[in-house]
Amino acid sequence: MEYPEKVTISGSINSDSNLTISTRYFYPSHHKKEEVFKLSKTAKTSSTAPHQHMGWEEFKSFALNQEDGLIYRGQAKSWPLQTSYHRTGYADLVSYLDNEVIELEHHINAISNHPYNIQEDRSLGALLNLAQHHGYPTPLLDWTKSPYVAAFFAFENKNELKKDGKITIFIFNENKWSAQAGKDAPIRAPHIMVRTVELPGFNNPRVLPQQALTMFSNMNDIEQIIQANEKAKGDFLTRVTIDVSEADKAMRDLKLMGLTWGSLFPGFDGICKQLKSRHFK
Repeated sequence: MEYPEKVTISGSINSDSNLTISTRYFYPSHHKKEEVFKLSKTAKTSSTAPHQHMGWEEFKSFALNQEDGLIYRGQAKSWPLQTSYHRTGYADLVSYLDNEVIELEHHINAISNHPYNIQEDRSLGALLNLAQHHGYPTPLLDWTKSPYVAAFFAFENKNELKKDGKITIFIFNENKWSAQAGKDAPIRAPHIMVRTVELPGFNNPRVLPQQALTMFSNMNDIEQIIQANEKAKGDFLTRVTIDVSEADKAMRDLKLMGLTWGSLFPGFDGICKQLKSRHFK
């Protein structure tokens, strides 16, 4: 058996989504070996998590019978799980922290009654959590402990719903995952990370009514990381789909449960969105 004395690796970027890597191996016997790899970056367009389709009435019964320790995420379509930061196409979290987040901290602290300190992990998490809820891209993904809150967020966005489409509600076994992965989520960690954390709700009155729990990930493809750790498909992550045609019935039921824009988004935003949905159908 002969081991190489020297290995050289070179790469060239062909386009924004294509990379060529060349390797050359030099052996003591003067034998050379060359290999060329071409890599293409592709984006998932839909979730690969196993799912079951059901009607709204069936889902309500299903939700009542779920075990504790599960969390939920509602989406208007079966998009793959991805943070708002990674959806922008950015990937350098260290640069993000050292540049964009510093400016974010400066501007938020200028108007906030609570001062944020991004050098302290919990304060940084609270700042990102607040920014996430106001539309700023972060490496956080919002979940809820309530399947009905998840259903509200799946059905409420009328602009994203297709008449013949289906909404998706993800179900994640947070207890089981955390027992394996842990709960610490250092944002500068160099290793692959998908963690769920409960972040402080400074200046963020939406956290409690939404029964919110946050997932942090430094990876673009969250589902692939979760599924790679499953012994059987669906151990950690599954989803339910419901026809969009049931939206009016579902939203009426959710309103009777007390789940409205006004209750989930305390403040001016919630009031205006609630009245908009009532006055302009």
